[in-house]
Amino acid sequence: MKRRKIIADRKYLLLPVSGEGGWFQPADRLQTLSIFHKGALAEEYELILSETPCCWSPLYLERYAGEELELCLEGGGEDLLDLLELSDELKDRDTLYREPMRPLAHFSPMHGFMNDPNGLFYYQGTYHYFSQLNPYGLGVGNTHWLHAVSRDLMHWK
Repeated sequence: MKRRKIIADRKYLLLPVSGEGGWFQPADRLQTLSIFHKGALAEEYELILSETPCCWSPLYLERYAGEELELCLEGGGEDLLDLLELSDELKDRDTLYREPMRPLAHFSPMHGFMNDPNGLFYYQGTYHYFSQLNPYGLGVGNTHWLHAVSRDLMHWK
């Protein structure tokens, strides 16, 4: 287990995410990233970090603005904790949504793995889209809710 203290003085903590394993990430390669705030566990994610990442997923730090955080990585390859970067910009901002394997006519998240849609509805002039998302890996895990809105079904926020 390796630990590292940071000050959340940037918008993102960028995670170098591996593309290995596909939909089901290999259990023997999974690492656990724990984030402690004021001595208490605040967040925890299962991921696979890499020196040669397929993407740099952003973990939003705005809720901890200016606070000290302690990061803990365990599960092998703990030295990869040193690769995590604090930034106000996305590392892949120049190529985002123009990657060679990204579908051209399909809703897709900025980073990570999106599961099947769980809801699409229209309310007061706006379409709402919901699905499950793993923003820190390319397979099932770290379940978050993705919510996007659109007025025309082509442009989403």
